[in-house]
Amino acid sequence: MVRVKICGITRPEDAQLAAAAGADAIGLIRVAASPRYVANDRVRTILAALPPLVTPVGVFMDTPVDEIQRTAAMLGLRTVQLHGDESPDYVAALSPLTVIKALPVRDEAIYDALRGWSRAGVAAILLDKPRTAEASDPAPMPWHLLTPEAIRRRCGTTVPLILAGGLTPDNVARAVRMVRPYGVDVASGIERSAGVKDADLIKTFLFEARQADSGATAG
Repeated sequence: MVRVKICGITRPEDAQLAAAAGADAIGLIRVAASPRYVANDRVRTILAALPPLVTPVGVFMDTPVDEIQRTAAMLGLRTVQLHGDESPDYVAALSPLTVIKALPVRDEAIYDALRGWSRAGVAAILLDKPRTAEASDPAPMPWHLLTPEAIRRRCGTTVPLILAGGLTPDNVARAVRMVRPYGVDVASGIERSAGVKDADLIKTFLFEARQADSGATAG
């Protein structure tokens, strides 16, 4: 079954909505420049409201290793997601934390990046839009580069792939059927405004993703 992460959670009630809809994980942004940034006290409030068996993920970008380690220990986070220019050595230094590394998908250069990071000890790779992409751009990523056949032929990685970048309730089913990812990740696509989630959009996103995965598996 495809896993679903609801990222950019800023309110405890949204964490509960995501969990109730069946999300496997939530993302807590620790990048100060982001409109979805959450400080330590708010993170604690969100985690206190989160039911068991839903994984909280701290999202960082080019943050010093020791700062991530301190933050994770202080807040009780076991999984982190990296969105900057971090190196494989940087990832190794974060052990024993579980690390998801985000990679931008622009063109066929993604295959070389996947080959390199597949040997870096990451638990999963998140495929996202480039950071230079306009946040308001509704166009999804080039999914045709990320089909199981293309990945197998061009780089052969077996690291779990999480698809992000422009997903919405309207396109996630098509993305899941085409890419067959381990998981999908959504933030702005299920929001009323930055950091404020919409209950109906969350439910629809989960339903569409899981139905598409079930149908593809059955077929």
